[in-house]
Amino acid sequence: MSSDDRLLTTQQAADRLGLSVSTVKRLVESNQIRAVKTPGGHRRITLDTVEQYASSRGLIAVEKTVSAPVSVVSTGRLRAVDESLEYWQAALKSALIHSHVEEARHAVRTVYGSSGSATALADQLISPVMRKIGHAWQDGRIEVFQEHHACHLLADILYELVRQIRSRNKRSGFDQVAPMAIGATPEGDHYTLTGMLCELCLLERGWNVRNLGCHLPIIELSQAITDLKPKISWLSVHHLLNEQQFLVDLQRLFETARVMKSSLVVGGMGITPQVRSELTRLGVVIGDDLECLAKISDSIYPDGQRAIGSLAQTFQDLQNTR
Repeated sequence: MSSDDRLLTTQQAADRLGLSVSTVKRLVESNQIRAVKTPGGHRRITLDTVEQYASSRGLIAVEKTVSAPVSVVSTGRLRAVDESLEYWQAALKSALIHSHVEEARHAVRTVYGSSGSATALADQLISPVMRKIGHAWQDGRIEVFQEHHACHLLADILYELVRQIRSRNKRSGFDQVAPMAIGATPEGDHYTLTGMLCELCLLERGWNVRNLGCHLPIIELSQAITDLKPKISWLSVHHLLNEQQFLVDLQRLFETARVMKSSLVVGGMGITPQVRSELTRLGVVIGDDLECLAKISDSIYPDGQRAIGSLAQTFQDLQNTR
């Protein structure tokens, strides 16, 4: 048998492609990857087929196989799919704009399953894609309803991931001992995606997370900090009804967080130069990306790293049950 005809198991094919086993199985079942069956009924895929699929999708087929999905916890960078990020960004953008739900879900879950990191998912896939969709709307290349529906579809996909990781934490008992984190968007801000990504980032690190949602008055977030005593409080800002009032409310929020010993993290595309200047003056952490929140959470709750250690395999197991 030539090297091109060498038969690989679905695990070996997945390792070479940087995908999960369940993803490869779905590709086989949908005839996107051709497989043969052994006399014992097991799927086998030729090396040539794997390399052809990798080439057609912009993936990098790697020579060395591994026994578990690639983990990038220490760097926050994609490895197995690093060279194909442009492909997955383009695939997700097209799927969201054209309401192709399963294709969008496949792109998100492939990148998340290969990276094992909400920070990589947010900073390297979702944020760039949503910026491009926003620019397409501003330039008149898509309609506003397409941009809104893209956000809705992506929120549904992220909710599935949040639900799965929250369920894992409950089964493992993480939520019984973990510190609490809470967050929201300010009044008038209805953007959901950043808050869900913050929630996912903290959940995968074993935190007890309460996402208080969108359009929350700052005074209510202050009350929540007082009542719930979270170790981390985040505020995602994409739109401000009244910047001057926000600055006044921000001062009160900061004072509440300081008294309650809660680390306040504020981020989002709606942070204007004036708001950034005030945040800097107060000493509030400005989260320009999700990696910032991840680093703060790890410094406060280093034991949560054990949650990340098992995330990749756990996510693969969850995928296999779908």
